[in-house]
Amino acid sequence: MESLPEFTEDLRQRPRTVAVGRRDWGEPGPPSMLFDRAARAHSCRAPWAQDRTAVRNMELSYIWSSMSLTRPPSSTFGGPPPTRAAAGGRRLSRLSKMSSSSVMKPKTPSKLLYESDATTTSETGKVYWPRGLTVSQTGDIFVADTANHRIQVYTPCAIHKASFGSFGTGTGQFDQPSAVAMCGDHHIAVADMKNKRVQVLSENGRPKRMFHTQWEPHSIVCDPDRNIIVANSNNEIEVYFPDGELYTTFKVNERLPYRSYQWPLFVTQNTRNEIVVSDPVTQLVKFYDYDGDLQSEFKPTVRQGVGVRVIPRGIFCDRVDNIFLVDGLNHTVNYYSDNGWHLEQMLTSAHELGTPQAVALTPEKHLVVTECSVNGSHCVKIFRGFSCECHKSRPGSVKRKSAGLQPAKSAPAAMISMGISAIRE
Repeated sequence: MESLPEFTEDLRQRPRTVAVGRRDWGEPGPPSMLFDRAARAHSCRAPWAQDRTAVRNMELSYIWSSMSLTRPPSSTFGGPPPTRAAAGGRRLSRLSKMSSSSVMKPKTPSKLLYESDATTTSETGKVYWPRGLTVSQTGDIFVADTANHRIQVYTPCAIHKASFGSFGTGTGQFDQPSAVAMCGDHHIAVADMKNKRVQVLSENGRPKRMFHTQWEPHSIVCDPDRNIIVANSNNEIEVYFPDGELYTTFKVNERLPYRSYQWPLFVTQNTRNEIVVSDPVTQLVKFYDYDGDLQSEFKPTVRQGVGVRVIPRGIFCDRVDNIFLVDGLNHTVNYYSDNGWHLEQMLTSAHELGTPQAVALTPEKHLVVTECSVNGSHCVKIFRGFSCECHKSRPGSVKRKSAGLQPAKSAPAAMISMGISAIRE
């Protein structure tokens, strides 16, 4: 076990300088945040993405020229439209139908980018009942593979990178790990549920330290000072110092008895040093300070449907304190401001979302979701998050495999693709 450095900063003395409700990803976040590194793989400034607008304008200009040639002069300059019996009218009808279907309304790319079942062929990369997940600053995805008693590591393209851990009670072993969180630089904290402990490991799986919790941990998050916050099975929040010493414990709802395993608490943290708790029993999202005092709460709703019931489960706060919330009843992922205003419904079944469990945001502004259910799939999916010019112009890539696993194109298809690329360039 390694010794820990001295921490002199008080975990409740940081300034609160966050503009609530802003979604400006160009400005750097506060210095006390874990995920403040800019995206490395984002390609919004790619030349081919910038030239897409010019190509579209050229296509529209060609269509307008064709329409002007096929219509009579009186119709072109605002006269009465041609009759159905006129030959020009029939040609114009065909051209308008073609332009509206093939050029004027381009197909919207699918939100689903990658799926672990499609990009992983070996059994070591398969997950079974995956629960919590977290994303590193470099974009690597760490998933708690609960039923397989291990931690899975995926690349930003959902390709299996590594796995570590096995069933047991020893150091580096797990018994149904339920959650994982980034803990400082190149370290992760794992909620080892059935062993009633938290293990801190390096990103490659080397054990660093561990400590036991009072109850079985279900959800976990670490603040920028590496203090570890745990939501346990007794409807409580436990706060630990980096060395494992218990700081405080408080109940989320005093009126509730011992909590069922089917309705555990989910916890995250915002940039204002508040503990954000998703409570599926009371159907509320609550904000606490480190001493357990309730600061505020809101009941999540859906703006598109009046009276729609939402059961909050997995939760994640972005850099401006807006909240991604998994709806365990309707199987959706919603986006809220920190005061409870519903901003957007990010993912639904129309986006090929199954039964989501946890959600996180990558440096590329993609949404990573774990899915598992009795009759559904057990996998990790990556979806398009916020729109940008790069994402708008990319073709649909649902369940896309890596470049080495793509089937080879036929000679005519390859020549057509090369010709289209040359025209756009």
